[in-house]
Amino acid sequence: MEQKISYNEILWLILILANFSLTLVAFRLWGKLGLFLFAVLSIILANVQALKQVQLFGLNGSMGDISYIGVYLISDILSENYGKETARKIIWLGMFSVFATTVIMYLSLQLIPSSYDQAQNSLLNIFGFFPRLVVASLCAFAISQSYDIFAYQFWRKRFPSFAQIWIRNGMSTLVSQLIDNAIFTIIAFSGVFPMSYMLQIFITSCVLRTIISVLDTPFVYWSVAIKKKVVEV
Repeated sequence: MEQKISYNEILWLILILANFSLTLVAFRLWGKLGLFLFAVLSIILANVQALKQVQLFGLNGSMGDISYIGVYLISDILSENYGKETARKIIWLGMFSVFATTVIMYLSLQLIPSSYDQAQNSLLNIFGFFPRLVVASLCAFAISQSYDIFAYQFWRKRFPSFAQIWIRNGMSTLVSQLIDNAIFTIIAFSGVFPMSYMLQIFITSCVLRTIISVLDTPFVYWSVAIKKKVVEV
């Protein structure tokens, strides 16, 4: 068991670095357009990954936190480099991408599969539950993301220097994640898991999201340097 947990934790850290690094690669290659595209990808992946239950640091929780926090990293990068109006576009892009995915996958699954099909049941397991995740995600995302953008600019006015990015990034992201986690857990898992397990999911997500939020701060600093080399598409 210890070896399995150790493997999960190492792979989890690698996944964080890969996700955040690819975010900056997209930013370097395509500017803010690359960030918008990666935000759409991240929020769709986060909703799919949320169905996977994992054990990290001895706690049980759902997967998806890394991709989801990645959207907040993108929001903070946009706030830092382009301002709050540009960052707010993430909210509408994220909500539309999840809604569109739900509609398209629902209609796709209504088609009668052929006798050779091997994917229908697996897709139903994922996207059959997806609409509930969508409602939870949209509610949590809209409220917490709006707060995150507001808070980042609020703290930026009080701590405006380059060296103080860690303060405004941390103060905005940590609180917004607490808001998001509470709303999402209640809507997504009420009646699905026992209350005791829902509490475990909430606590695990709080712990993991705090770690992820701390690890994303250097990438906001790095984005400022990358911005000087970006040629907007």
